[in-house]
Amino acid sequence: MRINDREDYPDAVWHVSSRVNWRVWHLDSDQAYRIFLSSLRRAIDRYGVDLVAFVLMSNHYHAVLRSPPPDQYRALTGRMTRCRHFRPYRPGHPNSNVIGQFLRHFKLAVAKQMQHVLGLEGHFWDGKHFRRTVRDASDLVIVVAYDHRNPVREAMATLPEEYERSSAAWWQSGAPAPIELCRRTDFPFDIDREAFREALLEWQADNRADDVMEAFFKKGLRLDSSDGWEELRRMLRAAGLEPPF
Repeated sequence: MRINDREDYPDAVWHVSSRVNWRVWHLDSDQAYRIFLSSLRRAIDRYGVDLVAFVLMSNHYHAVLRSPPPDQYRALTGRMTRCRHFRPYRPGHPNSNVIGQFLRHFKLAVAKQMQHVLGLEGHFWDGKHFRRTVRDASDLVIVVAYDHRNPVREAMATLPEEYERSSAAWWQSGAPAPIELCRRTDFPFDIDREAFREALLEWQADNRADDVMEAFFKKGLRLDSSDGWEELRRMLRAAGLEPPF
């Protein structure tokens, strides 16, 4: 199991988030939502990344992404030499991994358009961003449910599926999504999509997980470490919650 939070590879699943500089509510408008979706859609088409879930809040976003399959991944992380030999970019090169290319393209597109609309200069996004690999099916259920419940925790909705600027309603009932989700026929970690959906709906309906996750993050632990993952499982069971899968 790969647990390096920056090591991309084919079919890797990523939990990502970025916040607007100074936490200003620049994303709290219908126009910002349209820009977010169009920029996300173009980046998905360009890099073959699959979108599993997303939530757009007033000053930040969360998304769960899947890197492309091996053949497409290889084509995006190397180049043909003059002698027609394929040469992968060296580790650390900006084009040596797909998720880095994807996020740069997507965030730059959002920033440029929002700066134009709002008449802003300088950095649109906070320099820091969150990015880590999702370890397994249980981890995937927990992070998607946690993201979907973000508007509930902020008192912006009573139920996750009531918040329009997220993928929660699509996962809840198959309601039309503003952007295509899970385009690939296979699902991460070789699990059945319907089994994942059932586990997700059960998990995000229980607000006990919110307190556990908040307490977990306050400890400074990481889900992409073995110690962190085991501690989260212990905390969930102590709260009467059995980790999915």
